[in-house]
Amino acid sequence: MVERGLGQLTRIPIVSLNPRLGSLAGGRRNNFDFLRFVAAILVIFGHSYAIAIGSLADEPLWRFSGQQFHSGILAVRIFFIISGFLIAASYDRVGQVAVFARNRALRIFPGLVAAVVVTMLVIGPLATTLPLSAYFRDPQTYAYLKTLTLRLHGANDLLPGVFKGNPLAGSVNGSLWTLFYEVVCYVFAGAIGALGLLRQRVLLLVFVTSMVIRPVVLLIAPGSRLLGGESLYLGQCFAAGMLCYLYRDSIPINGRLMLIALTGWIAATALGFGTLLLPVLGTYTIMVLAFSPRIRLHGFARRGDYSYGLYVYAFPVQQMIVQTVGRPMSHWWNFLIAVPITLLLAFLSWNLVEKRFLALKPHP
Repeated sequence: MVERGLGQLTRIPIVSLNPRLGSLAGGRRNNFDFLRFVAAILVIFGHSYAIAIGSLADEPLWRFSGQQFHSGILAVRIFFIISGFLIAASYDRVGQVAVFARNRALRIFPGLVAAVVVTMLVIGPLATTLPLSAYFRDPQTYAYLKTLTLRLHGANDLLPGVFKGNPLAGSVNGSLWTLFYEVVCYVFAGAIGALGLLRQRVLLLVFVTSMVIRPVVLLIAPGSRLLGGESLYLGQCFAAGMLCYLYRDSIPINGRLMLIALTGWIAATALGFGTLLLPVLGTYTIMVLAFSPRIRLHGFARRGDYSYGLYVYAFPVQQMIVQTVGRPMSHWWNFLIAVPITLLLAFLSWNLVEKRFLALKPHP
């Protein structure tokens, strides 16, 4: 009887004090939706300085980090870390390039097309200083559709007579520049998946190589926009998220380790190399916040995922507020007015566009 009782006890699962990421990452029981929402709000806050004042000099993170990054840039990097994890999981789940590509396109383009059309046909006519007939006759109005190519350069981000007198003169939707790099990362993930290279060692080699190359390039050629600029850095953040998925069975979810990582990153930021360590220390912090059993925000987006809508509509809304109110305008007022308006647009975007197209994705 005693032996039988001991045998039953040995079969009772012991709850680990430090569960691995892999044991928590199944299904949708995570806090990514909440973290993305917070990141989208951070983008609005960071942009409020440039849009309302025309300067980032007083933005808190810009000052603290010694101009390494501001709230908006930090939020974008968080987006890419989360995206890397979820995209690796997505490819691992579907395992087919065509299905993977279709799912990614359904997530990015319907909401983007709607935002570009609304900006061109609603916000533009409301904001332009030209007569409406002149606005709609101007070839630059329809050139704005080139934004859908995701290369946001020059005339692609301009509409005739729109926001010309604002501190950030002319720019219609400066947030959209990151979508090109997001799609590049999708292509990278799909390509290495199709080649059978979505493996721990391969991606780790790519990540470590990029971590070494970027500081060297910045040292030799500080003005490099390709290997030393934000493009490679966003790729690093995306790869860091992918690595967390691939090594999920080896990564402990531990609050104390997260506090050490976060403290170390803050100290590194104060010393001038926070950007260098964010893909490592920041990524671990995000994974713990997303999967900690003690933080239960799993149902945050049960009524809708508004983060993408917030991201693609906030910039023109903030520019419109500045034009309507006039100068000078406090960045706080710009931020506080923009959030509810943009949230309404994000609500409409999710329910009228994004949700309907995402329903076309196959669900296992």
